[in-house]
Amino acid sequence: EVIISPREHLDEALFQISQWVGMSDLKTFNLETTLLNDETVVLLAITDIQRERVLGSYLAEKGLDEISYIQIREHLENPAQGSLLRILTGNYKFAIPKAEETKEILDRLISKNIVAFQTGYSLLGDYVDFASSFLIPKSVIMLETFNLNEQNEISGAGVLCLWAGMKEIISIVFREGATEINSISGRQLLQMIEDFLNCPEVA
Repeated sequence: EVIISPREHLDEALFQISQWVGMSDLKTFNLETTLLNDETVVLLAITDIQRERVLGSYLAEKGLDEISYIQIREHLENPAQGSLLRILTGNYKFAIPKAEETKEILDRLISKNIVAFQTGYSLLGDYVDFASSFLIPKSVIMLETFNLNEQNEISGAGVLCLWAGMKEIISIVFREGATEINSISGRQLLQMIEDFLNCPEVA
């Protein structure tokens, strides 16, 4: 675990980080979405299940093409160590939806063309590429900044960045009741870190 604050020498800190995350402008997949928090939780559960299947395919394990509602509920209730859902809920206060809420959330993801349903659930479009490429998160980068405003109230901003390879990086930006998920390049990640270390004003 490494903690970097503005007291560090900024150029040296960024150089050291670049040795881990790279400085490429390339991305394996394109992902740009903003979802309600409960939608984010369910999406990551489905993504985790699909990621496990892709990893299993390298071991000649054969999985079903679609994901059942029961499998989604099982992963929501007991996310595996190292899974995207476990990383998110283990570090931030994201509630796991109740069983009676999950199908309604899945219906919302279907309406947004993120998920499809036939006999089971499956990801669509860029979300397939995301699940197929972002296989093993190797680094977790948490960016946080806080300001004290004129009313002596604390305002904060936070971003969670997950790194699974030189061209497989995502940023998860926390909004009021919503989550923004984007694929970013190594160079974009370094710029984001620099912006946070420069202590931006937070409204």
